[in-house]
Amino acid sequence: LAQLERDAPELTELAVLRPLDAATWSSVSLALAKSTRLRTLIAHKALTPEVLRELADGCSTSQLESVSVGTQQLGDEGAAILLPALARCPTLLSCDLEARGLGDASADGIVSLILGGASPAHLHSLTVARNDGLTPVAIQKIAGAVASSQLTRLDVSSLGLGAEGAGALGQMCASAQRLERLVIKSADLGVGGAAAFAHAMASPAVALRAIDLSDVALGAGAAALLAA
Repeated sequence: LAQLERDAPELTELAVLRPLDAATWSSVSLALAKSTRLRTLIAHKALTPEVLRELADGCSTSQLESVSVGTQQLGDEGAAILLPALARCPTLLSCDLEARGLGDASADGIVSLILGGASPAHLHSLTVARNDGLTPVAIQKIAGAVASSQLTRLDVSSLGLGAEGAGALGQMCASAQRLERLVIKSADLGVGGAAAFAHAMASPAVALRAIDLSDVALGAGAAALLAA
């Protein structure tokens, strides 16, 4: 904390490994807002709404480039506090929202984060993997935003994409000229989803350099299309 408060040049990454009381979190949040050196914040802790609000405010005016905050307990209520603040962060490039208990109510906040809100920065990497509450409806919103964004990496692993979500991701890949890497490990594409995804991916407009489909049931027809 002392290093953060004095903006020590050697402190570029802060990983919170032990529980902190509310007063210490408040000090961290205030120092974070003033820091010109810190670029990465990792805080996989369950936070009260009050602490989360202070931390989110600190992030919104910080010079962070990478943020991974919260646990499965974050949920849509916590995301409603955190995501708008991150969308305002002027330097944010990477955000990890894996396994944060998010559902469809967080979709609009994720979209705003992808598109940058009022921030001059453009998010390059986003992980929304292992959020069981994100349905194909949310995936379609997220895919639509990615298609017109500066995102270069998206991880939607272990989500129930369904045919609608899988098809939307395929169309996204055909439209998103910046997207280079897509991770869909262990995702459920649903009935017909693999074929819809593969057909969209067959477009010559797809600019992806890498796609991770580990442990995804594609079927012979879809696999052949993707391999072509």
